[in-house]
Amino acid sequence: MDKKRIVITGATGFLGRHVACLFQGHDCAFLLNANATKHDFSAGTQRFFSVDDLAASFPDPHVVIHLAAHIPYGKFNEPSDAFEEVNVALTQRLATVFPLARWIFASSVSVYGQCTEPVITLETSVRPDSLYASSKWRAEQIVSQLKDSAIIRFSSLIGPGMKAVSLIPKWIHQAKQEGRISVWGQGVRMQNYLDVRDAAALVYLLATANFNGTILGIGSKEYSNMEVAHILSELMSAEVTHTTHADDSGFRYDDRTTHQYIGFIPKFELRETIREMIES
Repeated sequence: MDKKRIVITGATGFLGRHVACLFQGHDCAFLLNANATKHDFSAGTQRFFSVDDLAASFPDPHVVIHLAAHIPYGKFNEPSDAFEEVNVALTQRLATVFPLARWIFASSVSVYGQCTEPVITLETSVRPDSLYASSKWRAEQIVSQLKDSAIIRFSSLIGPGMKAVSLIPKWIHQAKQEGRISVWGQGVRMQNYLDVRDAAALVYLLATANFNGTILGIGSKEYSNMEVAHILSELMSAEVTHTTHADDSGFRYDDRTTHQYIGFIPKFELRETIREMIES
């Protein structure tokens, strides 16, 4: 990719850190927030701006990569002003300031809600059923009106350094502390996992791809909770136990056509990602 002027929001987050590394050879500006400082990056040539100063200090970027979001893990339906301020209003402000840039927007498969279809595709109806999902869907609608944009609906991103609030890092912690992994019900729930490095590679690929529209940011297959538990059990010599809770079937996804069109092939297998998470 030729050197480009790129705005990246959310660059200190789990995905954002990996995306920022891939664009180190470009002229990048980062959106600062309350949790981000210049010290989060080592390259002295990178520039940091508040949202108010970004337009004047870094005009006419080629690409805007909008990753910043309010993601209240475990509280997706708990009222918060941040849903509007961060997920919707910030998106609208940036879209108004940079309407001619190539846009890459990180959304979520949560916009499908509790879908009853056996496989979720891009043709599946969007039915957000939480405040978080609704705010991401509203932001999608803003971005989709831009001249040149790609929206990525990510599934579960995993990898070393992720917040310890989701299933796999919790199980790793439990296995280290207790020597066991407690699986809800029979562990039949299916989940799609995408290594964060593959997710960052998808963002990089879309920055110059001749593609406008929506793509599912998903891994190559789904894994049941029981399959994940067995991987962890083998790697950590932990016992697998079961609770009496009922577990649902989870979700399956398919976006092979779009992935083939842009040439996206995930590189990282779940087992190796989990191994790195254990060792980190």
